[in-house]
Order: sequence, then structure tokens, then C-alpha cells
Amino acid sequence: MSMIPAGKMIVLWDTNDKQQITKLAIEHISHQPASTHALPNSAGSCNMGWLEENPIDNPIGLFSYLATSCGFIDRQTAMHALRQFGKVEGQSWVKEILKRSGELDEDDEDE
Repeated sequence: MSMIPAGKMIVLWDTNDKQQITKLAIEHISHQPASTHALPNSAGSCNMGWLEENPIDNPIGLFSYLATSCGFIDRQTAMHALRQFGKVEGQSWVKEILKRSGELDEDDEDE
């Protein structure tokens, strides 16, 4: 699997009536137009200041923000979202959270 550079990532998501995240995907910014119809909310390299000084404007900050400000409809959706962040280069925190959550598959450990 080809990793996405943090400077080129975009997070796309949809929410329910309670503003909980129901679907989340991470794509390369060049794929954004094809994905936004089904997932109308976005953040990441499409935002001014991405990867600059604000502690939320990076992958771990954005995940933390989404997890706390929106939340996820269920644990399965949260773990899927976490794995999506694992598609971004340099995100060792993803594997650590998966391991501590008991969600790390043998396949994940090899990557």
C-alpha cells in the first residue's frame, strides 16, 4: 500500500443527526473531487495552515479533535477511522493505539 504524505492528505467524513461520525476516509488531496459527494465534510491539506503551528493542524491533532468534538457512532467506526489515519506517512501513534486497544491484527504488525 502506498502511503499518503501528511502534506497531501485529506480527511473526508459524514455525520448523523447528532453530528457523530458515521463514515471517514483519508485520501490523497488529488482524489478529493471524486470522494466529496458521499463524504461532505473535509479537513487536512485542503485547509490553510495545515502542518503549521496549530496543534490540531496535523494528523494526530485532527484525529483527536474529530474523536472528541464529534465522536464516532460506534467503536467499529472509530477503529476504521484510526486505521485510515494509518495510511498517512509517519503516524506511528496509530499502531500504538491499535495495539493498546487490542485491535492490532498480525497483518498490521508486519507493516
